[in-house]
Parts: sequence; structure tokens; C-alpha cells
Amino acid sequence: MSINAFGEEISRLRKLRGLSTTQLGARLAVSSTSIMHIESGKRLPRVAIVRALAESLNCPLDHLAAKLEETHTARDQARRQAVQASAVEPDKPADPRLWLAWYQQCGRLRQGVSLSALDRLCGFGKGYSRSVERGEVLPHDQALARLAEVLRVPLSVLQDARDQARAAKAARRVRRAMGASHAP
Repeated sequence: MSINAFGEEISRLRKLRGLSTTQLGARLAVSSTSIMHIESGKRLPRVAIVRALAESLNCPLDHLAAKLEETHTARDQARRQAVQASAVEPDKPADPRLWLAWYQQCGRLRQGVSLSALDRLCGFGKGYSRSVERGEVLPHDQALARLAEVLRVPLSVLQDARDQARAAKAARRVRRAMGASHAP
């Protein structure tokens, strides 16, 4: 399984058809640089470009889709291995407001899942998981259930962490309202 199976196949097919990157780019209304980035693996094309490539290179769309899937799978696997190789579980923070973020981060490291992948897997909007890890957002019950399932963490653990964070935030608001904003 190649990390650049798609780009290698596009390069092979282009050369087989006797086309330069400039000629293929002209057929697709993209620059030759874009073609070179696709072939080198620096960039993966949008669906519309994949369709146009299949048509321009007289190749079945299913074939290119399989090569693209192979590339995505290989890249995800390489990313997961790199994260797992370097993953050192961070110490649990003293501040209860950050416990939920800590559980999410540890779960992500164990599963080898990026923040954007976690958003996709849980069906969250872009950046939602990042906001949770920063302690900016406390997820509702449905979101916690999805996080628990994807991260393979007991739901009760995430609920307890969220409840602790809520209590700590409420106590902080009370301290501020009483004029003790510098209290821990």
C-alpha cells in the first residue's frame, strides 16, 4: 500500500498517454503545478478533478477512486503510527475545568485520531473538538456519547469530567461576583 498510490497512478497514466503536465493541466483547466502537486502527493484533488482526470486519461473512475482510497488509507495509517509512536499520555491537570479536555486528548492519542478526524467521526462541526480540548466548550449529552464511543472511553467518565468542569466554572463565577477574582 503506497502513501502516494493516486499520484503515482496519475503520473503513470499521463506518461502512458504521452501528455506533459502542462497538457494535462490545460485539459482540466488547472495549472501544471497543480498536476505536479497531485503526482508528487503534495495535494489530493477534489472529486470534480478526479472525474476530469478519469475522463482526460481515458481511465475508469472506479480505478482512480480505488487508488485515491488506497492513498487515504495509507496516509491515515502512517499518521496513526506516528502519533502512537510519539504519544506520551500527558499528566492529568489539577484544574477540573480541563479534565474533559484531558480525557479527550488521551483518547485521541490512544486511538491515533487527529482533531479534524475526531470532528468527522463524531459528526461535529469543524473545530468543535479543538474547542473542547481548549476547555472553551462543554459538550451536551449527545456529543459526549459520540465522543465516548469514538474514543472508547466510558461515557460516565466523560460525564463526570464535564460535571466537574461545570462546577468549577460556576464556583469561579461566584468568586468573581463576590470580588475574589484572584482566588484560585
